[in-house]
Amino acid sequence: MLCKQVIINIMGGKMNIKGSLRFKVEYILVTFITIFSVYIGIRFLLPVLAPFVVGFLLSKLVLPFINFLNLKLNFHRTTATIISIILMAGLLFLISYFLIVKLSTQITVFIKNWDIFSLNISHITRDCCNLVEKLTGLPSRNIYNQIYSCILTATDSISKKLMPIVMNYSLSTVRCLFDVFIFLLVAAIAMFFFSRDNKEINSFLLNCRFKEEILFLRKIAKNVVVAYIKTQFIIICIIAAICTIGFTILKNPYSILYGIIIGILDFLPLIGAGTFLVPISIYYLFKANYPAAVLTFVIFVVCYLVREILEPKLLGSRIGIHPLVSLISVYIGYKVFGLLGMILGPFGYVFVSEVQKVFCEYKKPS
Repeated sequence: MLCKQVIINIMGGKMNIKGSLRFKVEYILVTFITIFSVYIGIRFLLPVLAPFVVGFLLSKLVLPFINFLNLKLNFHRTTATIISIILMAGLLFLISYFLIVKLSTQITVFIKNWDIFSLNISHITRDCCNLVEKLTGLPSRNIYNQIYSCILTATDSISKKLMPIVMNYSLSTVRCLFDVFIFLLVAAIAMFFFSRDNKEINSFLLNCRFKEEILFLRKIAKNVVVAYIKTQFIIICIIAAICTIGFTILKNPYSILYGIIIGILDFLPLIGAGTFLVPISIYYLFKANYPAAVLTFVIFVVCYLVREILEPKLLGSRIGIHPLVSLISVYIGYKVFGLLGMILGPFGYVFVSEVQKVFCEYKKPS
């Protein structure tokens, strides 16, 4: 009996090892297939399907209002859809018009005052070099000349790269405007059909042969899109609004421009709002404008707390990205897909991570 029990334990152990090994192999295969699918999707499918994706996401925004008009106020589905889209388009147009007018004015003033900015930056750089000389004994003139040389080299390189773009500016603008028009038109039409025929589309997808696969992808897409993209968009908007209000209090003529830039920068790991706000706070400090320096630093602290508090609450424990993992995903996204990859990199990581979690839940013994 004892020998029999030992044999059974040994065989059971081997089976557990085989089962564990099989699970690991399947887990690795699913991960690589998902990564490959994400690459193919971003590289080839997203540029083609982008207006339909935008139309689908916008339809999710107007769907509650359409259902309200249709079910509560007895509007025809098509009429309710048209009214909702017109109201949404009007709201977006007003917001866009306000931002474009304000931004164009602030950018124009910023360009006109560029010489003043350059002079102030030069003075601050000299002051910093003098401080370094006092602390280390290194000649401030040599440090300043080295920094100035690096700036000239970078400026010359940028100007050479921008020259071909400027030469083809008119033709590129026409093409870009036409592409934007087609994109918006297709997205608007897609949003209309996604909104009006929402029930029919869901019924068709859930009754087709690939029902299980669609439900699987739908669960992942819902978690990724709703939890991650929505969270980042909300936080970016809140931080941009905080910075805009803060710089408006400081009577800064570029409050909206700064607010939008900081909101976007805060999304990027190891860059964040501090990359912009801390140097500005130091600038005000050197200018002996202590109230402005303190307020700018307070804005930075508030932005930091907003992300630290809101992100876990909105994302929950299910989807979260460690700063180091976020940095890696941003860098890989940049190297593989360019500037757009800095945004799509974390999105791809969240998608792969969610597939892994769903796979583990599916393989979990009942």
